[in-house]
Amino acid sequence: MKNCENCGSAQIEELNHTINEVAPMSDGKIVKNFQATRFICRNCAILSTAYNPEDRLLRYFREEYDVSDLTQNNRIIVKGKMFGKHDEIHEQTLDFFKDKESSLNDILEVACGRGELLVKLAKQNPKAQCLGVDPSLDANLEAKEKNVAFVSDYYHRDKFEENGRDLIVAHGFLNRIETYPTLKSFQKILRVGGYLSIEVAHLESSPFAPHIWDHSYTYSKETFLFYLRHLGFKLEKEMDCVSTTQYVLSLEKKSDEVLKLPLAFYEENLKMYNEHLKYWEKIKENVLKMNVKEKGKRISLFGAGLYNAVLLHLLDEAPSCVIDEFRTGDFNGLPLVDLAKATELKDEMEVALCIRRNSVDFVEGKLRESGIGTTVVC
Repeated sequence: MKNCENCGSAQIEELNHTINEVAPMSDGKIVKNFQATRFICRNCAILSTAYNPEDRLLRYFREEYDVSDLTQNNRIIVKGKMFGKHDEIHEQTLDFFKDKESSLNDILEVACGRGELLVKLAKQNPKAQCLGVDPSLDANLEAKEKNVAFVSDYYHRDKFEENGRDLIVAHGFLNRIETYPTLKSFQKILRVGGYLSIEVAHLESSPFAPHIWDHSYTYSKETFLFYLRHLGFKLEKEMDCVSTTQYVLSLEKKSDEVLKLPLAFYEENLKMYNEHLKYWEKIKENVLKMNVKEKGKRISLFGAGLYNAVLLHLLDEAPSCVIDEFRTGDFNGLPLVDLAKATELKDEMEVALCIRRNSVDFVEGKLRESGIGTTVVC
């Protein structure tokens, strides 16, 4: 990478690269024959990824990425309660726009997945023309709602240049494409007073960022908000989705100033990234200590998700199985067992618990209720 693809600056520095051409992904898969290198830009403070070959990530999204509801509507825990993240985002989005039917005539959803949210918006706004774009869509998919159309393709900025759109929805998308140019394209095709609903992962809530390779662009919350303010967006609503943050914004004005962030943004993002690298080194060390302490027991994991995908990738010796309450089959080659089966094996099993910190007490309590020994390694 010669120049930053987010801002065009030549002030970029290499950080790390995939190990042995193997890459954990945000859907929990560990993918082989995958080469990538990560950089940071001193000008716009973004962390970006270069792929070899260049289309490797695009092929992954089209051919391998898991768009199932079980993966995309992953469970999050807030105040001791578990719920589907996408269910909550859909509900919050619909609630925000429920009284704005008269101002929504043209809705575009980018990376619409299977189109569930767009169909809900179309029903709520029957006079609006709704278009959904996603490369994983079935090319023959036909919308049941008359005011909905789908395009099986990537979002190409030059293909959507119509001005005057009332609402653009782009959830889970801006970590996978040049963030600032894409925000700028949204600004261009929105009318002043129009709305943008976006969901992104920030460095603060992404300790796995150094080892997840389908998030091509990563940034701190303050970096992202700087981009939005710079382009003339006003924050209307913010929702903490634990692993991500959803923003609803209105476009107040259209600014075309050159992007340049204070150096402090770069310094803070680099510091945070290096702290995340050390975090995983410590987790690996904790598992090795646990193997020695619990010698003779079957070391297991809990949850077939991205935290354990990263952990599996870093460990030299794989655990015996993964406990999961929702999935069956295997997880990157390891057998999945449900909680009932794990309870039967409790005398010979010890769980290395590697999950998001705010979920530890909830999950650890559930395992201990079943008599399953647990060691928190994160």
